[in-house]
Amino acid sequence: MTETPRSAAWPALWVVLMVMLAIPIPLRGIPMPERGVPILYLVVAGTVLILIHIARTSLPLALLLGYTLFWVLTSGFPVRGVQILVLMVLGALLYIEASRLTASWVRRVAWAFIVGSILQVVLGLINMLHVFPSPTTPALALRWIGVDPMPVFKFFDAGPWLSLMTTEFLGRPMGWLTHPNFWGSYVALAVPVVYVVLGRWWGLGAFSVVSLSMSVGPVSAAAAGLVVIAWRDLPKVLRPTLVTVACLAVFLVTYAHVTPRLEGQKPLTLSTLSSGRTAVWDAAWPTIKEHPIVGNGIGSWRLWANEYNRTTAQPTFATLQAHNELLQFVFEWGLIGLAFVGWWLWQLSRGARAVWAQTAAEGVMWVAVAAVAVVNSFVSPTFHLPAQAAIALFAAGRLEAARRGA
Repeated sequence: MTETPRSAAWPALWVVLMVMLAIPIPLRGIPMPERGVPILYLVVAGTVLILIHIARTSLPLALLLGYTLFWVLTSGFPVRGVQILVLMVLGALLYIEASRLTASWVRRVAWAFIVGSILQVVLGLINMLHVFPSPTTPALALRWIGVDPMPVFKFFDAGPWLSLMTTEFLGRPMGWLTHPNFWGSYVALAVPVVYVVLGRWWGLGAFSVVSLSMSVGPVSAAAAGLVVIAWRDLPKVLRPTLVTVACLAVFLVTYAHVTPRLEGQKPLTLSTLSSGRTAVWDAAWPTIKEHPIVGNGIGSWRLWANEYNRTTAQPTFATLQAHNELLQFVFEWGLIGLAFVGWWLWQLSRGARAVWAQTAAEGVMWVAVAAVAVVNSFVSPTFHLPAQAAIALFAAGRLEAARRGA
């Protein structure tokens, strides 16, 4: 019995690839061109097939990834560029998978997210108490029964397997370390999910926990998510109160955040309010204007920040992420990349409108999660933090499902 072959996504791809494999074109950044370039061909060909698969779900996302591939090739196949490309492509595949999940599996994901948020809260709070547990700390309990744990660590250090069991973290202030701004952003994304899955008061409790981070960005984002998810849940007469409470929380955290700086006799400026972010953004603007259309290249912000910190005698420190995803994206991808992202976001907004027109809160909560991610991205590296980026990507996948369903 013969099996009927399925149609290929691009039948001519293997024909072109078979010829290209024999052409050792020397490229900058690839050692041993006659051996390294075929790897490049395989990476490009495989990526193209994946992009064709992605385009069947989201054409603008596929075009954005194709533009990223173009940047990697024209910049000499840099290691960081390849890493970002691979991460984005794999993330796009997960995005497609999220858009195809059934309602029962989406609920399971929501519960798993809540469990992860509880863990993040616990780690965040104990870190605020200057306690930084290590993944290897439990092994020290062997001393309680009179067993020296050092041979255990040496045993696991002997090979590459189970490298987590190492003495590297013992006695150091690291391990499960999470910054208040980052765990606050993580829990902010969970506020709408907790509100829907566990109930209104639990959602308000989650919002209160975010406020403990004392970070303006996470609290502002959580407030936006709370307003979105509670807007239709509350009677119309209570909606102004909802907005007032959200704005008041943002104001109080902002005041508590800025007051110590003012007491240190710092002038009340936009840079003071933004913890120096706006000063760095202003310094980056001339570099953006040098290549506004195509950008400065994937990963170029980190190179610029290092050079800025090394050569600029200013008290403002440029972090390796801009803490403004829109600005960093234009810095690296330019207006062309921004156009593809804008097209993708417009499609997702159609999914958000379709969900909002329904009555099911389970769908609206992912709209609220997406709102949290967008608001937080203006003052925090939301999409450069893998955990937050993954959650936002899942929410976007659910909006994609709503768009295609509509």
